[in-house]
Amino acid sequence: MSGTSCGALAGLFVLDLSAILAGPTVGRIFADLGARVVKVERPGPGDPVRSMGRSVGGGEGAWWAFVGRNKETVSLDLEDSAERAHLMRMVCRADVLVESFRPGTMARWGLDYEALAAVNPRLVVLRISGFGAGGPRENWLGFGTLAEAFSGFAAMNGDSDGPRLPPTGLADSIAGLQGTVAVLAALHERQRSGRGQLVEVNLYEPLLSVLGGHVVRDAAREEDPGVSASSHVRGLFATADGDWIALSAHSAATGSAIAGLLGLAGSEGLDRGAVHDPDDVHRRLVAWIGGKSRDDALTHLLAAGIPAVPVLTPGQLSHDPHVIARESLPAVTQGTDAVRMPGIAMDFSRSEHTIRHIGKPQDDDREHVMAEFAPDHSSEVPG
Repeated sequence: MSGTSCGALAGLFVLDLSAILAGPTVGRIFADLGARVVKVERPGPGDPVRSMGRSVGGGEGAWWAFVGRNKETVSLDLEDSAERAHLMRMVCRADVLVESFRPGTMARWGLDYEALAAVNPRLVVLRISGFGAGGPRENWLGFGTLAEAFSGFAAMNGDSDGPRLPPTGLADSIAGLQGTVAVLAALHERQRSGRGQLVEVNLYEPLLSVLGGHVVRDAAREEDPGVSASSHVRGLFATADGDWIALSAHSAATGSAIAGLLGLAGSEGLDRGAVHDPDDVHRRLVAWIGGKSRDDALTHLLAAGIPAVPVLTPGQLSHDPHVIARESLPAVTQGTDAVRMPGIAMDFSRSEHTIRHIGKPQDDDREHVMAEFAPDHSSEVPG
């Protein structure tokens, strides 16, 4: 990528005290975009995400390789006053601190927002919790699985066999994205006020935003509306050669194109892409697509102007020509191995971003970080 040698967020210093996926996702995005991010973990086992997924690059789990990339790593025992002093010296010069401890833990250590802001008034603190403050569940332990169930997502994602969870950390990932936006907003506000602030994001409310109109539609109902159905033509369809394709038609033009493809009379039964009898159209599509190979069905659908793609497995993605052309799964060198992982997923015309390394071993940067933030270097507080 051409342009400057610095990422868009270069110059920002982030302390990532969080664990698992939501908070570390915030740290990963900041690190990907050029901020300096120091991951602070407890000694011993460290962040549990290190053991999630198969080992890659001759090291730890695949999830740590991903969410830990581009970060420095330091282990601190925050139960110990001397170790907390090390952290506070870093806090003095930090722009952002991300934490996801159980409510009350930071206060017990003397690291609540008021204490942190006292030594660095410009600090933005992001607190991620399971259920948020102010309700009867504020002190409950929260994990992504619980948020996916509590938010209504699992019920809506289910079928006649019952609710269904997503196959990946959806709630954590979305909360991480929401947390990133919240921190950037607080940093922007700091340019006007000169002051940081406490920002709180929980795991279930960002999922409510994703469900959006479904929640608006159903919130006033006392009864269970059941599994969500759509009056538009969309879905997954098996092909004759054992593959699958997905199509989505949400406009009058694409609805009419499907009607023509299936031999229906004009756009009869279609209204702005909506279908008065979606079950009948779905049955016709199942039969039509099921009689063709994947490539043949896609050729006809795309030629008719109907949005459709092949359904790919994660393993197939690395061989797809579009993914290859876009470098969506770059290979990151780790020793003698090359680890493929999702890219940074945003393009800038001038700012340059790269994946410099996968998640490092625990405490890998302790020596130089501790030297940098030794007591005789700790007097500078951002003004």
